[in-house]
Amino acid sequence: MKMVAGIQKDFIKLTEEIFQTLYSQKNPQLLIQHLSYRIKSYGLLYPNKESSYEEICDYLKYLCHTYSSLELQNPHFDYVYQNDQICIIDGVYELIKDQDQNNIKHYHLTIVYILEDDDMKIIHMHVSHPFHIKNDIPLRHHQTDIKNIFGHSNMAGLYCCYKDKMHTYYYINDVLAHMLGYLNKEEYLEAYHYHAFETIYHEDLVQTKKTIEQYLSYGDIYNVEYRMVKKDGSLIWVMEQGQRFIDEYNNELINAFISDISAIKKNELDLIVQKQKYSLALKDNSITILEYDIKLDRLIIDIQIESKKKIYDHYLDYVSSDRSTVFKEDRPLVVALFTRKIKGPIEIREHIRGTNQYVRKTMDSAIIYDEKGEPVIVLATARDITTEWNHKTFLERKVQRDSLTQLLNLESGQKKIEAYLKEKANSIACSLIILDIDYFKTINDNCGHLFGNDVLVAFAECLTSHVHKSDIVVRIGGDEFLILLKDIRKEDTQKKAAEICQAVGSLCFDNDVSITTSMGICYLDCFESCDFEDMFKYADLALYKAKENGRNCFYLCDLSDMNQNQDEIKDVSFLELYNQMMAIIRDSHFIDHTKLFQTIGKHYAINRISYLTIDKEFLLYNHCNMWISSRSYQHQDIENTIDKKDLFTLCQHELYIIQKDEPNNLTPSFEKVLMQGVAKTVFLVIINDSQDLKILSYVHYEHKKDWTIKEKEELQQLSQLLIPHINKSK
Repeated sequence: MKMVAGIQKDFIKLTEEIFQTLYSQKNPQLLIQHLSYRIKSYGLLYPNKESSYEEICDYLKYLCHTYSSLELQNPHFDYVYQNDQICIIDGVYELIKDQDQNNIKHYHLTIVYILEDDDMKIIHMHVSHPFHIKNDIPLRHHQTDIKNIFGHSNMAGLYCCYKDKMHTYYYINDVLAHMLGYLNKEEYLEAYHYHAFETIYHEDLVQTKKTIEQYLSYGDIYNVEYRMVKKDGSLIWVMEQGQRFIDEYNNELINAFISDISAIKKNELDLIVQKQKYSLALKDNSITILEYDIKLDRLIIDIQIESKKKIYDHYLDYVSSDRSTVFKEDRPLVVALFTRKIKGPIEIREHIRGTNQYVRKTMDSAIIYDEKGEPVIVLATARDITTEWNHKTFLERKVQRDSLTQLLNLESGQKKIEAYLKEKANSIACSLIILDIDYFKTINDNCGHLFGNDVLVAFAECLTSHVHKSDIVVRIGGDEFLILLKDIRKEDTQKKAAEICQAVGSLCFDNDVSITTSMGICYLDCFESCDFEDMFKYADLALYKAKENGRNCFYLCDLSDMNQNQDEIKDVSFLELYNQMMAIIRDSHFIDHTKLFQTIGKHYAINRISYLTIDKEFLLYNHCNMWISSRSYQHQDIENTIDKKDLFTLCQHELYIIQKDEPNNLTPSFEKVLMQGVAKTVFLVIINDSQDLKILSYVHYEHKKDWTIKEKEELQQLSQLLIPHINKSK
């Protein structure tokens, strides 16, 4: 059903009724009463010749008195174009003479209704034989019809083009040329190089092409709105309605009608503003709407209560000045939003006048354009998110904190330390301390884990009470902690470490329990640089030294004095490690020499080395610890069966790395065995023989470790040397 000029008619149904009456009932009156006196018809009477109203009426009457019975079948009509003045129907039908199914003729019809004296009259009618049949439905061929109808008409812009990459023009009428400010179609075609797509405004081109292709993927007719570029560079909004067809040479072409709808778009601007404004407001009644006029530099805070509306002239100057309630640091963001340099959303803080309080707001925006495609209004929303922000901050703090001691956990503490090391001035020194509670496992075993938790809380409180508020205190895990002392000299670091040792030793607990602590310190002097990974590694090595020196003490590693202290703190080289192993293998039973595994552990900053053998036939594995650091979690040797899936996964690799909270192909139960409970990263070196799978597992607890190519190659060489001799000694 189509609505034309307020006339509600189904023109396809009307057309079918007219021609059924004409042919089947041999009655031309219904057709004649719908004819316009200005009608010109092509092909109804004579090929390639126009017929007038009188000729058509006489011919129809004559025809109905002379032809034998005809039956109209399979009418197939479509709307080609319509607006409030015109409706074009195009399609095909069949005529059967004397009910003889072998005597069927196919016809193609184009018929145009036009508004005339408050009714729709037929101003054009073209009947012809179709040129092509496809899927038993004739393809519509109305190229000649449309040119004859509109070639010299001022009702609409018209063009025909090939359906190629740029829609190359085949024909246009003068109306389209005049619509875009050209004297004639020749000047128009030369300006746009005969390409229809060059007339489309560049910002609309991609979407217009996409829309046309989407329509044509489902049928032959499309409808699209876009902006066209006039000769003077200005823009007009147009509606294009087109139809694809095949000509007699089998070329794929498009006929299209162009209507100027700029006036409609201009009238829609205020409606768009209102619609945008209130659709945003309806989403959340706590939102404030802000309407910024770009040319006038005026902001209206559109509060629904008229008396409370606020208008700010010269708004950009105001919001940049000290009169504004917006935080000084956030004012450039507001300016950037309203000058369209950023799209938003943005987050700002705003003082509450007369108080010491402030609120947090998010602001977002949409840009309204005029009929020329120029931005005229920035429509923004401001929403109070103070409550949400406070809740979010609480949750983030909860995630960043250790649930027992309320200290920063390792992940958040590492980020803060890394940021400090990156941003601090070169003239500032600092110290990184790793410390733990001596023999904490014994306390847990003898007094229970609840008492152990009380000890950990008291230990954490002791640390925070003896460092500066700006320093960073972290619980790594278990009984291990980390402290970053900011802006401190070496001698003050040593004094602070001694002070903490003494304070920890003075803590009193039930059951006459007392504790001590050991500390490893990495000192970073002025004008020295080092990242978190390296400082952690050196502090960790220093902690080993403190343990070796009898515990209840600290050991300091000064990066600036590393060259002088190499013998004390530096690891042995890979070549030295390899030569030590070779010597031990030659001289004795390898399994008894855990000192060598300790050296490997220190050298690669790992906490545990385990050996795993898997019987591939019976799916049995044996997991035993070759070396465990003094600060590591104790873990019993394990014997059990392995899932076939895990065995298959391991058999595909020589090296395999497991990182905590990152996906891998192992089952959770077997992953837990390899991760040893609280490990952050595990590196496996795998040797696969015909009967067994033999694996050395290198476990790191403190944080996720990025295993370098050099480390991987070295550990692979060491493992290949060690594994055969582990088997012999066992």
